[in-house]
Amino acid sequence: MIQFEVLGPECSRTSRLKASVLAYISDNDLEAEMLWVESSERYHELGLRSTPGLALNGKLLFQACGMSKEGLAKYMAHQVDSSLLTPPFSTDEGESNT
Repeated sequence: MIQFEVLGPECSRTSRLKASVLAYISDNDLEAEMLWVESSERYHELGLRSTPGLALNGKLLFQACGMSKEGLAKYMAHQVDSSLLTPPFSTDEGESNT
């Protein structure tokens, strides 16, 4: 399962980013969850210096950006390694490849 973390306090830019992530998940029929994180400890773990930010599977993608649905889709299509969005596949023996 893919995990998106929207990082930042409740504000208009964070709300916009949360809505964009939820729309992206739905539009792409992803098996994913979105967490809203307000923990300064988590910000430090990820290296976030300015909110809002977005992490994918524990890796910070960007910060200080309340991205629109269209902007997020374009960013994900051009910047993120597609292997991050693809769950491991099974071989004939039933083993999982990563």
